[in-house]
Order: sequence, then structure tokens, then C-alpha cells
Amino acid sequence: MARILLFSFLLPLNFSCVKENGTPAPGKIARVVSLSPSVTRMMIDLGCADLVVGITTYQPLVRGAETVGTLLRPSPERIMRLKPDVIFYSEEDSVVQEFECLTGMNTHRFKKNGGFGDIRDNYLTLAGMTGRSDAAAIKIRKYEADLDAARPARSRGSLALFVSPRPLVAVSGKSYIGSIIRDAGGVNVYERLGIPYSPVTLESLARMNPGIIIVVAGDAGERAEYDRVFSGPGLSGMRIFQVGPESISHYTPADYVESVRIISGILNKI
Repeated sequence: MARILLFSFLLPLNFSCVKENGTPAPGKIARVVSLSPSVTRMMIDLGCADLVVGITTYQPLVRGAETVGTLLRPSPERIMRLKPDVIFYSEEDSVVQEFECLTGMNTHRFKKNGGFGDIRDNYLTLAGMTGRSDAAAIKIRKYEADLDAARPARSRGSLALFVSPRPLVAVSGKSYIGSIIRDAGGVNVYERLGIPYSPVTLESLARMNPGIIIVVAGDAGERAEYDRVFSGPGLSGMRIFQVGPESISHYTPADYVESVRIISGILNKI
């Protein structure tokens, strides 16, 4: 699961025939198909998971929701059979989700996230469409206060954060995870890379010489793969810390704040 969610960062978004056909007015949405794990998590957080009738694989369990296909290839036939009022998907996932035209289906695409501000805006947009604006405003104030409390007063060390061992893929400052690093007080040695998630070489890592390495790994096998990659000359002495994909691979306000806490806690150890 972790590998699929993280590799979705690297794939081009290609909804081959999805048209923004409009979104029903607030209060008119009773049936939602969510093609994004993070959007589903936000709906659960907003207390409107009961509206979700369809999800893809690798999503939080929602009582009564049917699986409409894989994260990479949802089935238009299954979606249409559910007769949703709206289909939610996200530019951030950047997964190849190809299917034929969903004639007459209302869809909404949530914008890509550069940091907490964008995630907050998407959350509030979702809340407005599902009639949860008041609850969302209260929650966002708490998340903002929690984020302020988690931010350190100053930067506390350099790091490189990787989301894949083979190919070795680093997080840059153009991704929302790059924003998490900054909010946690870290100095990302790959901050200036031109794309959000970029393959890099071991030679560049040795040259950058970060204080620590953070790897996103869902199990011991993935961690062992990273260890093999980093066992080369000039890298064996680097300190490596592992974080799970549970929060950092999801772009919700709650997961963003939790990820800042996790990275900040690692930086406290150096």
C-alpha cells in the first residue's frame, strides 16, 4: 500500500475524458464517489463519511461504500451504477486513472498542494460542498493552532527525505512534504530541485552531506531496501530515520500537522 501511494507522486495525471460538469449546491450532495484516499480521509474528519458510496483500493474503510476499482484504474461502469451526485478526485495524487467519459456525471478536482495553506483551502472547499463549513472552520482553527505550536523557533539541521529507494526519489521544496520539512525546522538539501519528487544519485547525496536521512517506508522490507541503497562508499556513516506512510503520504490538515510533529521529533534527536 505504501509503495503505491508514494509512487503515485511520480506518475502523470491522465483522466482521459473527465469534464468538470459542475457540482451540486451545498446540501444537495447525498452520494459521493471518492477516487482520492486523502479526500476520503478529509470527509471522515468532517463527519460526512456517510455520504461516501464509492471508493478505490488503498483507501480508509468507509461503512457501506463499494470499491469502484483500483487507485490507478477506477471502473466507470461501477461508478455509474452507484449514481453519485458528484465524483471527487485530486490533482495531487497524479495517478494514471484512465476511463471513458462519464456522461452526465458531476465531478470536482481538488487542486495540487504546495503547503498547509493549499491543503486548508481544499478542506474548506470540500466542507462547503458537503454542508460542513461551520464544523470545518472550528477544526481549521485548531489545526492552525496545533501547527503553530509544532513549529520550532529556528531551523535545527539539514536533511534529505526520500519516498522511494529504487529509483532513489527525493522530496523537493516544491512538494507539500517539502513544506512539512520547513515547518518542522528542517533544511532540505534538495529544496531547489525543479520538480516535487525527483530521482537523485548517490553521488549527489554524498556531495550534499545532510545531517540526517529520513526515509518513508511501510515495513521492514522497504527499510532494508533503503539500507542496501545507502551502504555504498561515503554514505555508511549517515544517520537514517524511518517514518511510516500513514500521515506523510496523505494531504489533509490533520495528517500535515501530525507529519510536522513527527519530523520535528526526529530533528530534536540530532
